[in-house]
Amino acid sequence: MAGLVRKHFSIRPAQDLLLKQRAQVLGVTQSGLIRRAIDLVVRALAQDTFDERSWADELAFMRQRRHPTRGSPAHWQFCRKDLYQ
Repeated sequence: MAGLVRKHFSIRPAQDLLLKQRAQVLGVTQSGLIRRAIDLVVRALAQDTFDERSWADELAFMRQRRHPTRGSPAHWQFCRKDLYQ
């Protein structure tokens, strides 16, 4: 086990069963499957960063669309019968 760090953690019985089944189907060890899962989660979290500036821009746009100004095209109004045409 060169280059690996030993860890001890607890999982629920249902998770244990799923881990055993999936490892067998994939033909890998349970610890190998756990390492894969950690890599996937860490990568996903790294890509899911919150951009405050982009959110502020979107929020300003939504607020502007909520209250049209004079001279702007009339705002869209929902009419149920138009949906069926």
